[in-house]
Amino acid sequence: QAGKFVVGIRPFKSIAKVGAGVKKLITLPLNEMKKEEGNLASGLGKGAKEFLHAVSLEVLQLGANIAGFSEALALGDKGRHGAAAEAEGAGAAMAAPGASSSSSSFPTAAAAAAQPADIRQGLQQASTRLSSGIQAALLLTNDDTYSHRLLAAAGATAGAIKCTLLGARNQLDPER
Repeated sequence: QAGKFVVGIRPFKSIAKVGAGVKKLITLPLNEMKKEEGNLASGLGKGAKEFLHAVSLEVLQLGANIAGFSEALALGDKGRHGAAAEAEGAGAAMAAPGASSSSSSFPTAAAAAAQPADIRQGLQQASTRLSSGIQAALLLTNDDTYSHRLLAAAGATAGAIKCTLLGARNQLDPER
């Protein structure tokens, strides 16, 4: 059970998944060779495909995690005030639909359900998020500093990138 717990931790989970891809890179060609009329080239192709798939998914996940962290940093409680709060009240939330406004770093069930299923939905969510974030930045009053506007725009951009990357990842692996 301890091994399953450790593999469930995000950085170890990524390493384990890439390791499984490396294993397939080696074992699939060997399994093809063991067949009566085994073809090494076919096994190498299958192994390389599985390895690249695992690496691609983890790179997309890492990018989405970094973008999400950047968004949270830029739109922290201090960055989400003034017009940004007004925009949220008007229905143009800067966070993803269903995202929790609590300071918890764990995704809620609603936030997980709001993840884009494919790249098309990811781009749609990214467009909405970027549009509402820029609008909120423009609505900040003159009393707000330039840095608050910049943080609102940067947070919206990071959120848009996150949506796009999650859409791409979920299209590659819908079971995830």
